[in-house]
Amino acid sequence: MEKILDVSRSPWRSPRLLALGLPVALLAQCAPGSCTPPTSAPVTASVTRVIDGDTLEVSVEGSRRTIRVIGIDAPETGRCGATEAEARLRALVEGQPVALARGARDDADRYGRLLRYVDVGATDAGRALIADGLAIARYDSRDGYGSHPREADYVAVDAATPAAGCAPAAPVASPSPGTYYASCDAVRAAGAAPLRRGQPGYEAPRLDRDGDGVACE
Repeated sequence: MEKILDVSRSPWRSPRLLALGLPVALLAQCAPGSCTPPTSAPVTASVTRVIDGDTLEVSVEGSRRTIRVIGIDAPETGRCGATEAEARLRALVEGQPVALARGARDDADRYGRLLRYVDVGATDAGRALIADGLAIARYDSRDGYGSHPREADYVAVDAATPAAGCAPAAPVASPSPGTYYASCDAVRAAGAAPLRRGQPGYEAPRLDRDGDGVACE
């Protein structure tokens, strides 16, 4: 007798996993481009890591995924404002349950990151970044990515908010002359380890081989 699989009892049919777009067995076939991603209620997740001002990793029901916030663009790591945007997003979501909601035309971007709004209670994290001048409204109907439900609000907030810019880099002091250590052993023997860039006797790359600004750790 042929065995009939009851898919309704399969753990892969969890509505929360389906809402996140996690891989599931296809129960029906459709022509390429004709399948519409299912709409669903927001999914609650915990944040495991903030990657930058518009990207984070979350955990939900034991699965870990990377989330790209819909409709915003924060500065890339290493560029002006990136540190501030990342810190702001971390302050919003760290240690808080977040609600992930669909809204983009596509379920995921070309890097496999799920496209979601990220809400913390009544706060829309993406909108907050724009309102603080730490991100701009982007990746929407104006640049070929399709409209999203919060687009008009994001664009209006962006137009009314000047960019926050970034904090000036702290000046690096020049090494003081007159102090010399033959090796890190000599630095330690003198009780001067670790030596930091700008302190007497600091030399790179002789004492600071990895160039991180701290010698003889």
